[in-house]
Amino acid sequence: MLCPGPVDTNFNNVAGVKFKLPSYTSEHVAKYAIDKMLRNKFLIVPGLKIKFVRLMAKISPNNITSKIVYMMQERKR
Repeated sequence: MLCPGPVDTNFNNVAGVKFKLPSYTSEHVAKYAIDKMLRNKFLIVPGLKIKFVRLMAKISPNNITSKIVYMMQERKR
């Protein structure tokens, strides 16, 4: 299961999306994912910032997490 976070692709340009977190190149994400997959990793999360965000989402109450996600998505409009 790959959870790459922001990936620098043309989709972002077409959708008019700008992420606050740094984006990885699709090549970096693909190489990282293949390396981890070959090491029999099930959950693949490249980058410390995305790992931290994932951890915070796991330990935060659902109502707080949903408000933060809503604010993040609202800014993309």
